[in-house]
Amino acid sequence: MCRGECEAGFALSLMELAAGVKDPTPPAYREFTLPTVALQAWRNLLELNRRAPEKARVVAKALLRAKVYQGAGWPEVAAEELERALKVAPRCLMAAYLVPLLWERAGDLERAIAAARRTLALSPSVRLLLADLLAEAGRLDEAAKQYDMSTGNAGQRGQEALIKLALIHSARGNLDAAGQCWRRLFRGDPRLMPACSNLAWLLAGDPLSELDKALDPATNALAANPENPATLDTVGWLHYLRVREGVARDRRSELRKALDLLERAVEKAPHRAIYHYHLGTALALKGERQRAEEHLRRAIAMDPDGPFTDHAALALETLRWSER
Repeated sequence: MCRGECEAGFALSLMELAAGVKDPTPPAYREFTLPTVALQAWRNLLELNRRAPEKARVVAKALLRAKVYQGAGWPEVAAEELERALKVAPRCLMAAYLVPLLWERAGDLERAIAAARRTLALSPSVRLLLADLLAEAGRLDEAAKQYDMSTGNAGQRGQEALIKLALIHSARGNLDAAGQCWRRLFRGDPRLMPACSNLAWLLAGDPLSELDKALDPATNALAANPENPATLDTVGWLHYLRVREGVARDRRSELRKALDLLERAVEKAPHRAIYHYHLGTALALKGERQRAEEHLRRAIAMDPDGPFTDHAALALETLRWSER
């Protein structure tokens, strides 16, 4: 069922509530298409209609007006409309959940965050939304705390919180904490592509003893998404490192595998300078000097301030000396 049908179902049900129907028709949706908090909010509104039908009518009318305002491109007016409704029914979860979303769309993150904190008292399902808003506002310490508190959620929401927590740790340079998050995700679902790919990348940068450990998540990442250029690059680079460090059982075969994966990554994402650097470095190890120089020069030209630039320049200089 498409999103438009879900929204139409809600609108029709709200119209019945606004008209004073005692038992409105349930919205026409399949439950798995909506987040848990939306289902909880609808049930909460039905309970309000049973306890205080006058208040439910006020809220239903406000929700319908807010939908019109939002559709017209006035999210701040929609948010104000629902805040007025919350003065009548302060524990109405549907209105309370929509207010922070509307303030965020209006560009007022501080009011969105304040509204999300108030809604958190009604439903812990809002914690992930609060964390997202805090991260968007650049308040990463607070966001990380909220994501951490959300990681215990079951299913996809817990995974989402853990992924975002790992990304915050990575952005702040705390790779140990990021690695712990990726390991938790990998243990929970060994084929979850973000966990496989990022864990393999982190392990590839660890001491040599970690290169074998990195192979399992790398292989799983490739199986889960065989055409993703980032995955192709990560797995190819890992095979290259195993050859370079002498831990590959079959050096020639593994180098061929590394080159195949790295070439496919460059073909799919030729704009990524680091992919050219990885391919150039692997080609240099194989002894293909002309192609190695081509990709190393391209990497430097595309991103002269990249973290790999000095290594690429050193590799080029080494190739020049080897020709003498």
